[in-house]
Amino acid sequence: MVNDVDMRDALAALRTEASAGAPAVILLVAGNFTLTDAPFAFDARIRASEVRLIGTASATLQAAGSGGGGAVNATGAPLFTVSAGAPSVTVRGLVLRSQLVLDGGEMHLENCSFVNSSAEEGGGLRVSGGALTADGVSFETCQATRGGAVHVSGGGAAVFSGCTFARSAASAVLGGGAVWVGATGRVVLRERTHLHDNSAAGDLGSIHIAEGGSAVYVLPAPLAHYVDLARDGSWTADYEGRPALALKGGTLYRDYPSACPAGQYGNSEEMVEQSSSLCAGLCPAGTVCGETATVTPSVCELGGYCPKGSSAARPCPSGRFGNATALEAPEGVRGCHACPAGASCGVGATTPIPCAPGTFAANGSTAACLPCPATTYQPAAGATACLLCGDLYGDQYFCPEGSSMRFSPLCSEGSYLPAGRVYTEQADCEPCPISMWCSGGSSAPQECGVGRFANVSGLSNCFDCQPGSYQDQRGATGSLACPIAAYCAGEGASSPTPCPGGTWSNRTGLSSEYECTKVVKGEWAPIGSRQAEACPKHMYCPGYDADKTNEPPGSKPIIIEWGSSRKTRKVPSPLTTHHSPLTTHHSPFTTHHSPLTTRHSPLTTRHSPLATHHSPLTTHHSRLTLTHRLQWLYLLTRCRPSPSR
Repeated sequence: MVNDVDMRDALAALRTEASAGAPAVILLVAGNFTLTDAPFAFDARIRASEVRLIGTASATLQAAGSGGGGAVNATGAPLFTVSAGAPSVTVRGLVLRSQLVLDGGEMHLENCSFVNSSAEEGGGLRVSGGALTADGVSFETCQATRGGAVHVSGGGAAVFSGCTFARSAASAVLGGGAVWVGATGRVVLRERTHLHDNSAAGDLGSIHIAEGGSAVYVLPAPLAHYVDLARDGSWTADYEGRPALALKGGTLYRDYPSACPAGQYGNSEEMVEQSSSLCAGLCPAGTVCGETATVTPSVCELGGYCPKGSSAARPCPSGRFGNATALEAPEGVRGCHACPAGASCGVGATTPIPCAPGTFAANGSTAACLPCPATTYQPAAGATACLLCGDLYGDQYFCPEGSSMRFSPLCSEGSYLPAGRVYTEQADCEPCPISMWCSGGSSAPQECGVGRFANVSGLSNCFDCQPGSYQDQRGATGSLACPIAAYCAGEGASSPTPCPGGTWSNRTGLSSEYECTKVVKGEWAPIGSRQAEACPKHMYCPGYDADKTNEPPGSKPIIIEWGSSRKTRKVPSPLTTHHSPLTTHHSPFTTHHSPLTTRHSPLTTRHSPLATHHSPLTTHHSRLTLTHRLQWLYLLTRCRPSPSR
């Protein structure tokens, strides 16, 4: 593992006799490294039999003075040069921000990234001789006059396997935004190598092949991509058992290989499915291929249908709805459904919408409900017809168009006629005041009931309090937040409900008892608690979920009886059962007025471990002799509970 100085020394050591005949490995750990004496020449002076530069954890290497992403610098020094007579050089796992040059010999690149590197020819690589192999290498935002990422000429050969060329640029027209192949240069692109979003002189263009150069693309391409024989070139002999396409010189190759168009998909690497724009075929009916390069079609969404080859779902037409995915047609068994009578379905509807009161839909497949004609009304939703209003002068009702109720020929809903005013038209009416509702006609304003409020004027109905709020007063203009230690469930709550025993809450606005917090072990809470109570001394509180004794669970502490444990709580003490054979109802020592068994005796209180109501000394069915009774009485007087118990 080296730093900048160590690296310079390590490279220099490759030319010493100590390195002769042995492979050399230089390991760079995470960090940024700068080669101050760039370029370092790998040539016949290198004594090592093989050289490997290996980076770990995204180690970055660049030449001193490199712009690292600025304008093209024609005089900028490359990082390394490899020429004839040099041993094989391998670079693995490095982020490179300066150009590498191969004039002869062999160079192998593995899992490296060229980022923002720039030069006159080949922003990342210039190959003018020798043989280059690159496996899993990415070139991003590199720049040059020709060959934004790679420039190959002069008999050099470069093979790129599984590589990516993205967003690199050449400044010259036909300069090859990613790759420029000059005379006698040879390039092989294989194993899903992908070139995209590269440009030359500002126009989309990834590859340029000059006269005398050659470039071959070997399948497979990336999934959902294809090569076009008619446009791109012709098949050559197989390359290592795979079909290979000889690219045409002088042809503009933009993104390469081309992405399958929207509405089609490509989920196979078979040659037949990567040899034309048909790819694997049209997107199946009931699915959508909305983007280019779709590998797996998506299911057609609700409210739409997708015929074969869809690039987007088509909305169900008006009067129909789609409440299922994967529909294939606007109607039919696998298509959108007809809207039922009494409902409407707009374009792209996912479910029928029942006609509102005052409207109707007599037939199915209706796009919009119709208003009830004048002289009719409909108070219900989902109607297929309207009701007759009645005679204006006989029944004293009138119904304008779209009526949901019959009106007296007076004020409309949400308004009223003030006392003493004569009605001649609606303008004589006043909006219903806040805190009230007005049914119209001749009715006076009515106060909102409990659980409801009116915070605006002109209402025909008050608003229900929403879950988490309540209103216990009539004529309210708003709702109240549910207080601490309570919840307000449902709509229209008129009073809070306290949190059940065994739960508590210190928050307002709860809408369900399940939002109250359960007590945990060591806590209890009576009904309507703001916080959990600590378990009293000498008592047991198992928590809500573990309490099998109380109802509701956790609502009160559990007494730990004398002689019992938490695991055996509620088991009566042998000195306190109702059925003890020691104290009959007729014993002179066990009357209800005996100082030893009275409810107020210090030995027989309900909480005494020696004489509870269940003590064997106070049973109604004792069969012991007087001698035995005296012996137990003696024990009672000797065995008072210790204060520490």
